[in-house]
Amino acid sequence: ALVRMRHPTWGVVPPASFIPGDGDPQLRALSEFVVGRAMADWAAFVRGGSPIEMTIHLPMSVLEDTDFIDRMCLQLPIGFAPARLTVEISSVDVGRNPELARRAAKQLETYNVGISIDDVAAEASWADIDDFPIAELQVDRSFVLGCANDQYKRAVCSMILKIAERLSLGQGFLFAKPLEMHKFARTMLRRRSVPAK
Repeated sequence: ALVRMRHPTWGVVPPASFIPGDGDPQLRALSEFVVGRAMADWAAFVRGGSPIEMTIHLPMSVLEDTDFIDRMCLQLPIGFAPARLTVEISSVDVGRNPELARRAAKQLETYNVGISIDDVAAEASWADIDDFPIAELQVDRSFVLGCANDQYKRAVCSMILKIAERLSLGQGFLFAKPLEMHKFARTMLRRRSVPAK
């Protein structure tokens, strides 16, 4: 689910313009809203016979609350087994408190929900933590593009590949950047109606 806001004068406002900072008390309320919206959209796909994989980006601050994780996972659609939920967190947040991230990942794992770590090139001090169930690693394409000609980028990508190989991981968007539910459904239906060559 993609959360977008429309201002009467400015039009569509990107999430970076309205997402509250880590210490803002509104961040929890926004996170609850995003989870509720994502689960409702996901349930609609499951009911429609099109189980999909869903990723929700959440700040580490809300995952400190074990009750938040339980409430989120209790909203999982019934019959979601063929689909998969992944919670995406920032590598920088993981680096600030790797043990908390590990605990949240273990709790999510009990619900069969994976953890995806975003922007791995920015921070990877957590990479040697044992028993840290990570489902995906994400690398900003700015580190991958041009890495053949840039010694620093090559070193960063080499480090990330070693982490990924050790954990048997990888991730990248396959079809498109995040879309609203109806646009995603339209895109997927169009792809399914094109005959295979």
